[in-house]
Amino acid sequence: MITHYKFRLRNVEAAFVILMLLLFTACDPPLNIQLENKGESTAIFKFYLNSDSTHLENSLWDYNESSSDSIFYVVEQGAVEIVDLGIGNWSDYAINTFSQSLRILEIETDEQKVSYKTTEAIKKLLEENKRGLYWKTNIVLTVE
Repeated sequence: MITHYKFRLRNVEAAFVILMLLLFTACDPPLNIQLENKGESTAIFKFYLNSDSTHLENSLWDYNESSSDSIFYVVEQGAVEIVDLGIGNWSDYAINTFSQSLRILEIETDEQKVSYKTTEAIKKLLEENKRGLYWKTNIVLTVE
């Protein structure tokens, strides 16, 4: 009977540890843009940054790492690139701020080139591609 009591205590301790890990991890979920290439050639995701300083100060981009007005991600066929933008979720405010920080978002392959040239077009693209269960922490942009 005593071993049965110890077994239950271990289960409770394990459940408590798992619960605490989930609680602390869920508080600050990672904020990402996932760039997927399911196409037959290399894809280039081009983010042309808005030079308006009000958007730069509020943007999710880390401008200290970028010395130019654009950021390009080359994603090989069948590959996935994760752009880490810190912590949080894709709230309306985060999408508005991020959309305003871009002049143009282009997705280019050997076969096609798609450009989103307005804040509203970029915002619509991001909204349509939000992913996540409760917190929308991921945006998935896919080339097929």
